Amino acid sequence: MKYYKLNINSLTKEDYERIFQEVDEYRQKKWNNLKQEEDKKRCLAVHELITKTLKEELNMNNPIIDYSSTPKIKNSDYHISISHCNEWVVLGLSKKKIGIDIEKIKPINWDITRYFCSEDDLFYIKKNNKRFYEVWAFKEAYCKANNIEFSKKIKEINFKDYKKEYDLFDQYLICLYEE
Repeated sequence: MKYYKLNINSLTKEDYERIFQEVDEYRQKKWNNLKQEEDKKRCLAVHELITKTLKEELNMNNPIIDYSSTPKIKNSDYHISISHCNEWVVLGLSKKKIGIDIEKIKPINWDITRYFCSEDDLFYIKKNNKRFYEVWAFKEAYCKANNIEFSKKIKEINFKDYKKEYDLFDQYLICLYEE
């Protein structure tokens, strides 16, 4: 289980133009429907991160990525998961089902915890922002790995019952969950 990250500001205008020409029609349409410049950058940066990582890590030249739902690598045993937050896009890569989430640690409204936290989750969090984001990011990653919608039922998924990995950098927390 590994993850890779890319800062969208590290790519040039020329990079984005090249990437736009490389992506399939589905991704181009999605890009055209986006209003914010940052969203457009993230949309293309995801493709760049996936293709660059697959080429460098797995020697896969010109992988076919299906973006129509959860991103998938066609004709591959590898699973991928993507997430983005602000200027960062991240990619999880594994031979098992995988989920990844990235969150910026910032002050929160503690009332929201009642919607998705179990009693065990709340005991662990103890109104600590970093711990809150550990639980939140895990539940997001878990949902991505299992292709389930993040809903009120998320409260039933007990944070302490699952193995996960974290990384923290520049006030960003990344959670990787693998089946």
